[in-house]
Amino acid sequence: MALMDKVKDERVYLWYASEAAKNGWSRNVLVHQIESGLYERQAIAEKVNNFESRLAPAQSELASQMMKDPYIFDFIPFKPEYAGQLNFYLSAVDGILKTEQDNPSIGLPLCKTKNNIVAEYSLKDISKPIGVKRRKSVEKFR
Repeated sequence: MALMDKVKDERVYLWYASEAAKNGWSRNVLVHQIESGLYERQAIAEKVNNFESRLAPAQSELASQMMKDPYIFDFIPFKPEYAGQLNFYLSAVDGILKTEQDNPSIGLPLCKTKNNIVAEYSLKDISKPIGVKRRKSVEKFR
C-alpha cells in the first residue's frame, strides 16, 4: 500500500517493488527509500567520473558501482577546488597507507548540486580516479 500511495510512475513503482523484494525491506525501510529518492540516486543519477581513463576495466566498473551511494549528503556543495583538494588527500592516503597489494584510492565527492561542465573540467587533468555524483530532488515522485 505504501508503494502505491507514494509512487505514481509505473517504471519507478516496479523498480522499488523489485528492490524491496530482493533486499527484504520492511514497509518502513521502503518508505524511507522512496522518500530519500533511492531510485534517483541509484537508477538514474547523473554521474561524471574519470574512472575509465584512470583505472583498469574491472576496477573502473567497481568504482562506478560504488557511486550508487545509499547515503544522502544534501549539505555538501560542489566547487572546482574540491577536486584538487580531494586529489591531495588521495595522494596522501596512497603515499602513507597504501601497500603494494592495494589498488589506488578512489575519490567520491557527493554534491547537493552538480554542473557537468564544471565537473568535467575539474576532473580533466586530475591524476587520481575521482567521480562526482549529484542527488536529484525527491519532489518529482511525491
